[in-house]
Amino acid sequence: MDHFRGLVNSIATQQILIECQMLMPQTRWVQVTIANAKLSALMANCLWSHTDPAALTKMNKITSDDGLPEPQLTLTAKCGPRESAGDTVTAGQHVLVTAELHRGHAASADQVAQPACNNPQGIYEAYWLYIEGIKPAGTANSLIVAKPMVVTDLKSTSVSGEAVFQAPSVPGKYFLRVHVLSTSVIGVNLTTDTKFIVEEDDVPNLE
Repeated sequence: MDHFRGLVNSIATQQILIECQMLMPQTRWVQVTIANAKLSALMANCLWSHTDPAALTKMNKITSDDGLPEPQLTLTAKCGPRESAGDTVTAGQHVLVTAELHRGHAASADQVAQPACNNPQGIYEAYWLYIEGIKPAGTANSLIVAKPMVVTDLKSTSVSGEAVFQAPSVPGKYFLRVHVLSTSVIGVNLTTDTKFIVEEDDVPNLE
């Protein structure tokens, strides 16, 4: 009976965490959103740490039993104007942020057969992309974007995510912190910084 209660409590907790994954980004609280993603990965695998070697070994066995390789990931990101190259954006125009998650564990081209997927969407790997706006010291940073990044082909060497938002009206240099986390695999917590420059709109008002 105690085991059954523990299982029910675990399922209920995971359901709450899933709901929080949807709701927390709306608050724009960066650290709470990231902490929820990390906790979700721990709960999904009944593990206790993202860094303990014993927990990581158990995680590797879980993915291996599913026929999946251990993730070997690197993250790059860039941002700039949506319609042109460079990192300088006119005030009020759109900023495009592109995050690229490189999969060092991608299956080789001759490994045609993929293991059966355990979900109807055909998703083998799922990650969350979070983009954090860095504010001056003494002011809390805010979450600008939260969106999923998924892998449906194990031969893919990378998966990308894009986000578009309106540039601030005040000219200056702006910094972003890009995070990629997994809510189903522990130890996936990548971060990189990027920046863009906002310049004044020098087009005269013809009204």
